[in-house]
Amino acid sequence: MQKSVRGAADEMCITPSAMSLNLKQLRELFDDELLVRGQAGKMHLTKRAKALAPEVHATLSQLEVLFCGRQPFDPASLQTEVRLGVSPYAASVVLPALLSKIRREAPGLRIVVKSLWDISGIQPFVDRDIDIGLTYFDIDLQNVHKRTLFSDEGVVLASKSHKIWKQFDGSLKSIRDCEVVVFTGRTRVLLHPHLVYLEKRLSDSCQVNLIVSDPLVAIQAAAENNLVTFSGRRFSEPLLKRYHLAAEPIRSKPFPDTSLYWHEISHNDPACQYVRESLLSLFNSK
Repeated sequence: MQKSVRGAADEMCITPSAMSLNLKQLRELFDDELLVRGQAGKMHLTKRAKALAPEVHATLSQLEVLFCGRQPFDPASLQTEVRLGVSPYAASVVLPALLSKIRREAPGLRIVVKSLWDISGIQPFVDRDIDIGLTYFDIDLQNVHKRTLFSDEGVVLASKSHKIWKQFDGSLKSIRDCEVVVFTGRTRVLLHPHLVYLEKRLSDSCQVNLIVSDPLVAIQAAAENNLVTFSGRRFSEPLLKRYHLAAEPIRSKPFPDTSLYWHEISHNDPACQYVRESLLSLFNSK
């Protein structure tokens, strides 16, 4: 969504004055301001406009099909951007494979990644600042679709020769007996909730040698210093061979599913459809 009259006019290939006239007529028709100026001169939708947006978008999509017909879709023809809101954990799992696929099939498609740090990530959907969301927390909003993208499980990681493997039985107790554990973050808002849970359970009974917010740094530190850490299997599995680590599942609270969210307004958008279908083909079957 454009947030200035000039930006909207450029997208529609008309002059700013013509766009201003169209906006004036729409305001009179709906008896509402529809767009109001906010900070930095950007335009924001009113409540009335936000309520109208899904219906307007659906109507325009139907008219496009009616007048233009359904043309064969070629991802290589895309010359636009898709705004992706991603939690830090989902980003580490999803983005490498997704971007590799896009580079091969749709080189003209630009992905703009925005972080969804916590439950406040709902707000970008309210403001229409993202097209697609990937996160483990629930987004319960009207006109927002949801599909489960993937499940995961927690694993303990250490070098293949680490003494933990002589005693580890999958329980948290056998981790507590370990002398050193690397946690993947003290700033809990940055963490996957499963890792927060493990940190709470273990931090009082283990010697914590290193606290970092990046799970990759934790894995590197564990490998180089003969320490123990934990993460999700999907994130850590590609790293095991590189760092000569072993991983075993933890019998504990399960990982919440990572889900795919998108607003009704982008449901029929070709670029957004392509990204959603790409994500589902890459991860939903695993």
